[in-house]
Amino acid sequence: MDETHQAMRTHGGIKSIPSALNYYYRSNVNQDKKRTIARKATELIHPGDSIFISAGTTCAELARCLPAFPVRVCSDGVYTVSSMANLPNISVELLGGDVDLNIMRVEGIAALNNLEGKYFSTAFMSAMCVHPDYGFAHNTAMTVAILEKVIEHSDKVVLLADTTKFFNTFFPYSIPITSVDVIVTDEIPPDEIVACYEEKGITII
Repeated sequence: MDETHQAMRTHGGIKSIPSALNYYYRSNVNQDKKRTIARKATELIHPGDSIFISAGTTCAELARCLPAFPVRVCSDGVYTVSSMANLPNISVELLGGDVDLNIMRVEGIAALNNLEGKYFSTAFMSAMCVHPDYGFAHNTAMTVAILEKVIEHSDKVVLLADTTKFFNTFFPYSIPITSVDVIVTDEIPPDEIVACYEEKGITII
């Protein structure tokens, strides 16, 4: 629970993290890694693109440093959208639905249905952890269903994951890694791990 930031380790026990603070707590972990990933990911965005940027602290960092040229963005992330508040030339749509305050993500059937008729040149995804055999994980089945629908409607799928997530505990709900075209990380992992992904047609940058 400490690793997933559902609770904080304390002397002699654990202490819960209030839902409203959970996202803020995670946003202050591995900040340098997230900024590095965001800078790399912006190079995959081109003028006139229609992109999806998912909820998550690394994706919110990407949203903060989007290029100044015109781009249309759709997101299921509350903070992802608010991170673009001061950016010119960005058209933004937040999916409708129920908000999970613990992860600041819009979920539910309404969000899933809202994706009908939407198509994206590139979808930028977050993950709780990533594995070459098990895929990339999230903490609810609904999140997976929504992101799988986004993947169906996207020309390219880019996963943003810092190197700690390559070795993290795995979670029960996952999306096949073969859905991903590119993984953007803060530093290239060991050669044997890179080879596992390259065998599946995935580029790591």
